[in-house]
Amino acid sequence: MKRWLVIVAGMLLIYVSSCKKETNESEEHTTKWVIIGYMDGNNNLDESNNGTSYVIKDVQDLESVGSTDEVKIVVAVGSKKKGGVVKYYYIEKHTDELPDSISSKELTDLGTKDMSDKRTLKDFLSYVKENYPAEHYMLILDDHGGGWRGCCVDEINGAGSLMSIQDVRSAMEEVNIHPDIVVFHACLMGMLEVAYELKDITDYVVASEFSMPMLSVLNPAAWLSALVNNPDMSSLDLAREVARAVYDEGVRQNKTVHMAVIKTEGMRSLGAKVGNLANDLVTQSGNYANEIYDAWGNTHVSSLDDPNNVDLREFVLNLKNEPNLGNIQVLKDDIDSVIAKLNESVPYTWTNAQMSRGGLTIYLPIDHAIFAQDSAKYVSLKFKETNWYSFVSKFTIDLGNGGGGGNGATISVSGSIQDQIGLGNYYLEVDFSHDQNWDASDSSSTVSLGNSTTFDTEVSVPEGYGEGDYVGFIAYSGNCYDADNDGNADDLILGFYPDNGGSEGFLNFATSYSGLSIALNYYVPDYCTKVRTGGIVKDVLLRAKPLKH
Repeated sequence: MKRWLVIVAGMLLIYVSSCKKETNESEEHTTKWVIIGYMDGNNNLDESNNGTSYVIKDVQDLESVGSTDEVKIVVAVGSKKKGGVVKYYYIEKHTDELPDSISSKELTDLGTKDMSDKRTLKDFLSYVKENYPAEHYMLILDDHGGGWRGCCVDEINGAGSLMSIQDVRSAMEEVNIHPDIVVFHACLMGMLEVAYELKDITDYVVASEFSMPMLSVLNPAAWLSALVNNPDMSSLDLAREVARAVYDEGVRQNKTVHMAVIKTEGMRSLGAKVGNLANDLVTQSGNYANEIYDAWGNTHVSSLDDPNNVDLREFVLNLKNEPNLGNIQVLKDDIDSVIAKLNESVPYTWTNAQMSRGGLTIYLPIDHAIFAQDSAKYVSLKFKETNWYSFVSKFTIDLGNGGGGGNGATISVSGSIQDQIGLGNYYLEVDFSHDQNWDASDSSSTVSLGNSTTFDTEVSVPEGYGEGDYVGFIAYSGNCYDADNDGNADDLILGFYPDNGGSEGFLNFATSYSGLSIALNYYVPDYCTKVRTGGIVKDVLLRAKPLKH
């Protein structure tokens, strides 16, 4: 707009012409990107970094780059050590921060807030949208995660449960904000059910199939610097930068990691194809239903996975490789359709684990009791539309009735713990990898296993010592892990925990001694791909391990 200044008799008269704007003049400047960080430290993450906060360390990593006119960063930070107080900050560039320090501009102090409550997330998103309008938004959810069950735990102001993924979605819907990217800096969120739930409210999901390292691996020095240098970067390119930066930082810190970029545009189609496969597995598998179980058992699971999930791509490929199911044309077509759409919908997936990772897991437990416990919440997901839940229910019921998996065997173990046992709480660990009847390539691998099963036990202690509270063990079994990442699920080590009536069982020794003996019988299922069952297993290692929380 043209402006003319006219000075008359020492008075300043400002005359503004009424002409229209020239076409080459710009509108009021709008920020290209706003990074929204929902940083939930109202839990153990606030004190797990040698007594300091991993969440605040993530904020400090954002401060290492800071905001610009084109890229602004606004975060909500909760702190368990500060009584669950939540504050908003505008992130500025600051370096050399001391532990638990944030030097950026404090925008507001909300007092104590439950960060697992949808309303806390909703209020924050509303604040950002009103005060920091932008062409593009990226939302980072920084906390614990539980896959389809949700993310963000508040141990101070909440009930200690996760904010459901439905609440994450509805918080965005109610504010009418559509982040280009949702980043889960949280465990196990790389699930089809999660991406399907968010398919109408974001364009890309960045997440991991694995439990993420208990470390600060957000690594904005890589992706945020790239965005600041090129704020016209596409949403897909930024999602890729974030996923790759988190993956690279995990590798740098010598951790096993996975990160993927999921394009939500394809989730409805992928869900439909998975639903068709689920229905056809029920109607077409006939006498070969046990091969579904076999495909499940041959799908790799690591100690970083939820054992009730499977990598979707590997699982359906295993179905295709089954001798009978793989020759049913309807199922072959279903599987090919799922794989094609999955590969199209996951443009990037990285892992340094020696196993296949297609970028998305899917819920598939083998224990119907687990599904029965989960079912009410699971069927409340949008993913119910696919009818996958009905297949899972039938699959787990059939297994419970002996409908799949062939025969396992009962094995007897006996041995002594020769280690000196001091005062304190312990659990017992039985390492089968040293036995001639157990084919394992790495005798030093250690990992605990999944579903709870009670076993008959007999425990004796050296003469002169009291028996204490260590009868009635609970063993965690149900999955065989590839702990040494050699491509074989043959690394079976069971942790035996006493059932002492408490919420967590353990051995409590009132005195120190050596020579504890144990004899037990247990069932080894045949889906452990390398187990050779039958007879007495003698050459096993028994270890008493301190119980850590």
